[in-house]
Parts: sequence; structure tokens; C-alpha cells
Amino acid sequence: MVRISFGGVAAVVFLACALVPAGAQVRSPAQMRDGNARDSARDTGAQALEQKYLPELKAIGDEIEAHKFPYHFYLSRALDGNEARQQQSDRRSIRFERYEGQLVLAITGNYYASYSTKLMDKNQRVRKTMEDVVLPLLRAASPRLSEGAGFDAFAIEVSHHVRGNLLGLSAENPENIMFVISPEAAQRLIAAATPAPMQSALLDSKVFLDGEPFQLWLTDAPPENAPAEDELAWQRARRAPAAKTPALVRVASAEVSPLPVATTVSGSLFKPPAARLVTPQTLQSLRLDHAEAVAGLSKALEPQAHLVSYAPPDFIGFHGGAYLQLSLRTDLDLSGDASRYKRAALAFDDHISHLVRPALAYLQGAADFDGISFSSTVRQSGNERVEAVEFYFPFKSMECYVRYDCSGQMLIDSGLVLINGERVTLTLETAEMSARN
Repeated sequence: MVRISFGGVAAVVFLACALVPAGAQVRSPAQMRDGNARDSARDTGAQALEQKYLPELKAIGDEIEAHKFPYHFYLSRALDGNEARQQQSDRRSIRFERYEGQLVLAITGNYYASYSTKLMDKNQRVRKTMEDVVLPLLRAASPRLSEGAGFDAFAIEVSHHVRGNLLGLSAENPENIMFVISPEAAQRLIAAATPAPMQSALLDSKVFLDGEPFQLWLTDAPPENAPAEDELAWQRARRAPAAKTPALVRVASAEVSPLPVATTVSGSLFKPPAARLVTPQTLQSLRLDHAEAVAGLSKALEPQAHLVSYAPPDFIGFHGGAYLQLSLRTDLDLSGDASRYKRAALAFDDHISHLVRPALAYLQGAADFDGISFSSTVRQSGNERVEAVEFYFPFKSMECYVRYDCSGQMLIDSGLVLINGERVTLTLETAEMSARN
């Protein structure tokens, strides 16, 4: 397991454990099937567990809702959600999922604690969120669904916030952690009275920080009888300096002031979308939830976007995120033999950049997916060569561009660009001056 995503594996039904002010509620299997096309293809193992443990899942939701966390915590299917919107969002976040051949009970939520990078390093922040959030979630779930319950692991995702100074500017951005822990290790973790047995349970589990494997250390010395590789990892972690500034800047949020315009701030510092659990079930849910908005967007964009008929707008999973992909055609009135980078740059300047504002207008406020993929077939007049150019833009960066706080180059730097399936670094000014490549 190398990243936080359930994408590419047969998905199972989302157990609707929606926490609402009136009390936690879990929809029954019958309610989920009634008129709901997104549940048409289910994993049989997850379906059986859903039917068997529905009372236990409801009890887990009730206990989580009743728990008093140090800061606001909300169960949610999407990480890094705006808190004002979060309280009105669909919080069906306790569900069974298929993950790399394992059947896991996944719990996802947003924790609105904000840690100072000057006072806490990464290890301290992950440990604090584990103590304040992950352990209470496990204490709610583990006694009700322990070993022998028919699933392989708990997968708990939590987003918290970090704040600090970057190039003299105050900034705040999310940090996402995930614990994948077996029922046996979960029992040891929540039963431990001292750091040493907790550390032992964590060494038998997997932790991720912003999608990357992370070794969380709770002890001031390696655990007794620790394998040599664990002791070396502990020593490396203790030698590593604490983080002094946020690694990435949060571009826009209702809770954080937009980043001031400054020529010294590179667009490459913009925060990419938080990695989320993207399954075929997730994508089908997005298709149903946003069908009306996508239909309106398609109709409005058609005159200038040149959407291709054989590939209508659709939701896809890519690079740990969910995107609405718009497949279109770009015709360049360009003489000479241009490089593929020049074609891609002109496709953005002459075509794609003009679609960002109208596209965003139809999807304003969407929090359950990450952005838009503009996938264009680029043709140059009088030339048979065709380039497939894909621009993946996060919503936050698109909003910055729409407000004129970010340039087109900054928008490109904040996302991903692929030419003929290969990721590239695209510098507009340099590319547009290039000859054939």
C-alpha cells in the first residue's frame, strides 16, 4: 500500500452513516437501493457485512457524534472541506471499501484544529490528531467490530490544519493523515496505557501523511526488541529537523484570507488537492449528484469549447483526486513547425484559459471533487500531427485565477499538465518562443 486511495479496485456501497444534529442515522440497505442507481453494482462481501452489522454501524456513528472533541470534528466523505459548508454536507463517511484486495471499514472526517508549524513538527501534529481523533474513532468502532467480524482493517482518514509563515506571509493549509490498522492492532492500540505498547501497535500498522508513508513515533527511545530497521528509522526521525514553514500554501478558503499577490510567490507553492478515497462508487455518486450542473455547463460551453461528441463530460479519478473531465478539440491557426510544448502553451492561452471562468461558474462551491480536467486534442492547421494535452486544475487555483489574483502560469503550476500521456513542466513564455522539439 503506497497511497491514500481506493481507486481502481472494485468499489462497494457507501454505508450511509450520516451524522446530523438530530442524531446519527444510518440508512438501511432497502433505503439505499430504492431508486438509487449508484448502488447497482456492489461488492458482495461488503453488502453482507452491511446487512449483518447495520446496528453496530449506527452505534458507532452515535458514539462519534456524542464524543466531545477538543475542536470541531465532522464525519465527511471529502477531506479539507470548508467548515461552514461541512455542517450542511452529506456525511456518509462510515462505510466498507475494497482497498488493495482488503475489505476495510473506512472512516473519513475533518478536524478543525490548526497547529502552528513553529511549535509542532510533523510527528507532533500527527501524534496529537491521533490522540484527539483517531483513538476516539477506534474506541467507538473496535469494540463493536473486532477480530472475526469478517473485514481486514480499519482505514481512518482525518484532515487537520497547519499554519505558519511563508516568505513573510501568513498561510494555513490542510494536512491529511490516514491510519490503516488491523482489528488486532487496533485493540492493542486503544488498550495500551503507555507509549511503548502503542508504538508496537503502530509498527504493525501503516500511517500516511499527505499520501506518503509516514512513521509515527511516540517513544523517546526505540521500542524494546525493535527490528534493526525500526531502530534506524527512529534514529533518522529524531535527527530530522522540525518543519519551520508550511510546505504548501492554501490558495483560497472561507476560513483563510486569500494569498496576497506577490511576484516573489511561485505558483508551484500552491496546495494540490488533498488525496481522497476515489472508487468507482465515488465517481458514480458524483455523476448522479452533479448531473444537472454538468448538463448546464456542457450546453453553455459548447459554442467555444468544441466538446467532442464521442466523449461527453465525465468524472474520473487521477493522481489521488476526482476530476470532471471535459474532452474538447483545439484548432490552432499556426504556421511553421511548432514544438509540442508550444502547441500546448497556445492551446492554453488561446482556448483553455477562456473556459475556466464559465466552467467554474457552473460548479461554484463543489466540495466533493477536486477540480476540472481540460483534455484537448490539439491540431495545427496544415499539419497532420495531433497532440493530446490534458490540464488538471484544482478548484482553489481556478478560483484564484478567476479573481485575477493568479496568472495563467500560476494556474498551470498549481495543477498537472500531460502531453501525450506524459507529465511535463509547461512554461508559457518559453514554450511559445520555441521552435520544433
